Order: sequence, then structure tokens, then C-alpha cells
Amino acid sequence: GRLNRNVNVPCETPPPPPGGGPTTIYWYLHMENAERCVTPGTEVTFNWVTKQHNVNEINQNQYESCTGFTNNIPYTGNCIWTAPSVPETYYFACGMGGSRHYHCKHGMKAKIHVRTVCTL
Repeated sequence: GRLNRNVNVPCETPPPPPGGGPTTIYWYLHMENAERCVTPGTEVTFNWVTKQHNVNEINQNQYESCTGFTNNIPYTGNCIWTAPSVPETYYFACGMGGSRHYHCKHGMKAKIHVRTVCTL
């Protein structure tokens, strides 16, 4: 695996909990794209340490191409997203890395499926 020299950030995102319960996504450059299934009302925590990242809720085309979103203001810490009651797939990406969205193109994106029942 990739060696992460920042000891405060784990090298891997923990596995999703069974049944779609609350989950954490460790948010860092060169991570593997995260994918989770959660039930409505569940909290998803995007966790990072330094003020170098952000989280943008985007659409599927923006997710796939890493283009078309403009929020590039970094902030420190966690971002907690609560899954809405509408079962569908939601997409997220880090907007940092300049106009070419370097962070998104290098792993910092997540796909969250909101379902009434999540199965492994």
C-alpha cells in the first residue's frame, strides 16, 4: 500500500458497518475512492486533519469527470453529512487542487448509496 507519512491520518478507510449504520471516511489525497451504503438519517463523517481539504456534494457527471464544481475553499476538520430520506446515490468530492481538481482526480471522492436496507 501507499505509505502515508502523516501519522495522524490512517492509510486506509475502515470498512463500512454492517446494515448501513454511521460511518467514517478518512479524507486524504491518494485515498481509494470511498463507497458506502447507509440508511436514511445516518451520519457519514468525512475526517481529515489539516486545513487542505473540503467536501462538495456534486452530481454523477461531476463525480465521474472531476469537473464542474467550484468550491475550492479549504477548511479544517470533520464534515458530517446526514443521509436524507430519499433513497438514491449521492456523490462527493474534494474541491481542492486548482482548476484541474487534482484532489478529486487523485482519490478524494465518495459515492454514498442511501437505501432503506443495506446489505453486505
